[in-house]
Amino acid sequence: MRRQLALFAAALCLPLLAFMAYILLNLGMAERERLESNASEAARLLAGAIDREVLGLTTALEVMAVSPELRIDDIETFYGQARELFQSLGFNPVLRTPQGQQLVNVRRAFGDPLPVTPLPTDGEVLASREPMVLDLFQGTVSGDYLFAVDMAIRIEGEPRYLLSLAVPATRIRDIVLSAQLPESWTIAVIDRNGRILARNRRHDDFVGSEATADLRANTRGSAGTWDATTVEGASVFGTYARANAAGWTVAIGVPGSDLNAPVQRFVQFFVLIGLLALGLAALLALLFGRRLASSATGLARQAHQLAEGAPVTERPSRVREFDEIGRVLAAASERLRAREADLRESEAKFRAIADTMPQMVWSTTPDGLHDYYNARWYEFTGVPVGSTDGEGWNGMFHPDDQERAWNRWSHSLETGEPYDIEYRLRHHSGEYRWTLGRALPIRDDEGHIIRWFGTCTDIHETKIAAEEREVIAQELSHRIKNIFSVLGSIVSLTARSRPEAQGFADELRGRILALGAAHEFVRPRALEASGDGQASLHGLLRALLAAYDDDGRHVSIDGPDLPIAEGAATPLALVFHELATNAAKYGGFTGADSRVEIVTFADGENYRVTWKEHIAGAAASADTAADSGFGSRLVELSIRGQMGGTIERLWEPDGLRVEISFPIWALSRVARLRRGV
Repeated sequence: MRRQLALFAAALCLPLLAFMAYILLNLGMAERERLESNASEAARLLAGAIDREVLGLTTALEVMAVSPELRIDDIETFYGQARELFQSLGFNPVLRTPQGQQLVNVRRAFGDPLPVTPLPTDGEVLASREPMVLDLFQGTVSGDYLFAVDMAIRIEGEPRYLLSLAVPATRIRDIVLSAQLPESWTIAVIDRNGRILARNRRHDDFVGSEATADLRANTRGSAGTWDATTVEGASVFGTYARANAAGWTVAIGVPGSDLNAPVQRFVQFFVLIGLLALGLAALLALLFGRRLASSATGLARQAHQLAEGAPVTERPSRVREFDEIGRVLAAASERLRAREADLRESEAKFRAIADTMPQMVWSTTPDGLHDYYNARWYEFTGVPVGSTDGEGWNGMFHPDDQERAWNRWSHSLETGEPYDIEYRLRHHSGEYRWTLGRALPIRDDEGHIIRWFGTCTDIHETKIAAEEREVIAQELSHRIKNIFSVLGSIVSLTARSRPEAQGFADELRGRILALGAAHEFVRPRALEASGDGQASLHGLLRALLAAYDDDGRHVSIDGPDLPIAEGAATPLALVFHELATNAAKYGGFTGADSRVEIVTFADGENYRVTWKEHIAGAAASADTAADSGFGSRLVELSIRGQMGGTIERLWEPDGLRVEISFPIWALSRVARLRRGV
């Protein structure tokens, strides 16, 4: 900054020295050129002053835009901050919705009704991510002529508010007057729409009116001069400069009488005034540069402290705007440190909870890279802290499980589905132990995954115990199957020596075989190996009736299917074996055109089975042949006694219809008993 000011002072000196040399050659011409140069320089200086004013407003607006109160929609607290800014700097912050509804206007008390003031530039401001300078307009609340700096405030990437700093046009007039240019000069500031924003003379009469066609036609560049005519019709030397930050034009008109001032007066006072001006300019440049540089350095130091998380204290300077920015930085530092303290406390609580859990707890970034493990992970694995971060976790698995675990984890990362898998994890002892891994995604308000949290639970003993129980169950199943075979053989051997009991023996052997089929149907390894859904009532029926339906035309099964437990399979196998045996003797399996139709139906908490025999040429006496004896009592005992249901036989013209009903829970009653229900 001091370098630029030094260059600026040098730039002032060189024209003055050249001007003095030129005076010696042509005093009259030099006087005119000096005045013209001073006017042009004044226009550029005023343009620079206006730019600094606009940049100061933009800085103040950006500082207010990061107010935490806007992130939580605390409009009332933000109103208090805006009022403090208004009282200290005279700026009027106006907060509006994207539709133009004013929410904050310190010219009104908080809560007073505020107007809807959409501006033609709102669409452009909402689309832009940078502040925008607004040209002259008339305030709807105060009625004064104003200009403003406007910007869109985005919350989570979407524009939620429009924040404006509305400033009276008289502030630009004050900047013009502060230049202390000759009263005979006409100075005007023109906005981008060609309207007069400020004037050094008769400001109130001209503000808001359109500039002359002569002025608008000759001030289209960034700077220049022309032979101008004032609105009063006077001929003047015209010069202008563009304020780049605002896009406004500063135009100065110097009367001919000033340009043609007596040469004698210049000769008398030129040398003295020129020397004083050069010395004063150099001194002011030195002092002002030192002050600005010191203040700017202090602000830069505060900004670095804020970025590094160090406490920021206020550093008073002799520039009011810099002091205000310093106070805002100090307040932001306090809030930031308070939030960091809360975050550290929350993290400490989380780590304390996670480290006391019996499970291993871990977390990853959204792309699946591990960045946290609790103490249990390192106690279990015995690896150094941090060695399994990133993708190093997969190497802790058994080689046979690594590809499966990686594929399952990749699938969860791609789809967002929960991660659930069993694998063998290397213990610090070198043993691979069975572990249950689970993880769930954490999503933000828009549904995007921002983190994964998961656990690993040691299930090795449970897994080994389950495998041991399975071996015992298979051995027991094998022995029971052998018992059924032995019983069937004993019955057959006994029947050979007693021909009169052959019929009874055949029936008894059939029931024993039915019990064996039911047992074989529900034994655990058989169910796992089948893979065809036979662990259900329909599957049991197909297994029992397969011998009677070799061509697939004699048995049909329809309706909803339900799974069955081993405790329900035994009585059901006896019932339907008995019905099938009777159908083979007297009913639906007695002829080529006969058939059995089975329909199941879930009715609330009950399950109904209809056994319907369609007998080709049904005999009238068939209704008594299968409705008595031990088999019927066995069916009654199985359905009513063991299943808690009912059974009803109905004889129809084309054959027997049996209606069986029992509670749905009876199909899994043994599993429920094992769970303590």
